[in-house]
Amino acid sequence: MRLCYLVGRPKEISDEKVQNAASCILKPPKDSELMAVLKSQGRLANEKLGLPSPGEVEIDGLSADSLHVLVVDDVPSNRLLALRILEKLGHRVTVAENGREAIARCTLDRPDAILMDIQMPVMDGIEATQRIREEESRSGGAVKIIASTAGAFKTDRQRCLDAGMDDYISKPIKISEFRRVLSGLKTVDHIEGNADSTAEVSEEIVDWRKIREAAVEDDEIFETILLAAEEELGLLVGKIKSWNSPDRTDSEEGMESVIHSVKGVLQLVFASESLQLVGQVEKEMHEKTIEPHGAELKPMITALEGVLRELRSAIKGQI
Repeated sequence: MRLCYLVGRPKEISDEKVQNAASCILKPPKDSELMAVLKSQGRLANEKLGLPSPGEVEIDGLSADSLHVLVVDDVPSNRLLALRILEKLGHRVTVAENGREAIARCTLDRPDAILMDIQMPVMDGIEATQRIREEESRSGGAVKIIASTAGAFKTDRQRCLDAGMDDYISKPIKISEFRRVLSGLKTVDHIEGNADSTAEVSEEIVDWRKIREAAVEDDEIFETILLAAEEELGLLVGKIKSWNSPDRTDSEEGMESVIHSVKGVLQLVFASESLQLVGQVEKEMHEKTIEPHGAELKPMITALEGVLRELRSAIKGQI
């Protein structure tokens, strides 16, 4: 018997639930989601009995049920979006929060492909890939590893290849990119432009059109993005405000991790103007030129609060 968790908020979808349950559904559950779970369990029952699976979907020549994908990302909303898109494509998904966990899961689960974030705490994606390749040189095998990162720097491409990665996609991840990299195509040269150049900034606080495109015009995935981004960003803004107070307790190293997570959420909702402010703060923190509770953080906090208002208005149906 497999469990299906019904959860009230994206935060409740823990890694343990993802690993041990047949599915995780946000409350209130939609009929389409419940039907999808029931069909999935019926397919598994057919497999055990040696019967053909009804309605098996083909994606770019691959059976939708043929791949086990390990998603490695330290930002919960990014993991959740990848999980929902991959499940929609019919793939089986496990998750890890950092490179060290990825190595353990790779050894235990033997996935067909790994979607590997580059910048993570504990162990980054480059080192994790190198260690996985070292182990494969001794034990055999060659899992496909796809780099996933927010910056589309051309210089990143060679670092990924040198570490042993097979391909490279940028965040927020689109369903077309998932299909391409999981179909066996090896086209790392698709990266265009240079992230060092000035990016075009949208006049909107968040770019709703691009969010819809990232959600492949799917209302359920769109709702997942909004709920996950709003909850996670709310928690992160609270941490930034506490750090910005005179009686703060968080270390600068801890706040650098928070800022990194904020960037991940802003990229998910295409909040380009706020993303630039956060990037500048991150740079100043790294260079030790920002005051612990100085006025430099106020524009960033104001911008993030504006993003939160937009997300909350959308969730309430006002946009």
